[in-house]
Amino acid sequence: NQLEITSPQSGGVVSNTVTLIGTVDLPNLGFYKYEIARPGDTIWLTLQAGRGAKHNEPLGQWDVTSLSPGDYLLHLVATDNQGVDLGACQIQVNVIAPPPT
Repeated sequence: NQLEITSPQSGGVVSNTVTLIGTVDLPNLGFYKYEIARPGDTIWLTLQAGRGAKHNEPLGQWDVTSLSPGDYLLHLVATDNQGVDLGACQIQVNVIAPPPT
């Protein structure tokens, strides 16, 4: 419960713009960031970063409209104020095309 993504849920379906909700509350927290990659990829794309503890609060927005539909890994990483990795939380979501207007 110190580092988790609560929304979207792992295995969930996302489209358009998604509000990421979670908890980042670790000792000596420097910053957190969230990243995406396709399953099996080794290169992560950083989407956004933030500072300060969060308790089941919005961490940021994720616009998925430019992504190809399919499965993606969403990775939340925390780093302390000395630049040391404090851990990561990862979920998998399925990006779908937005419905036609």
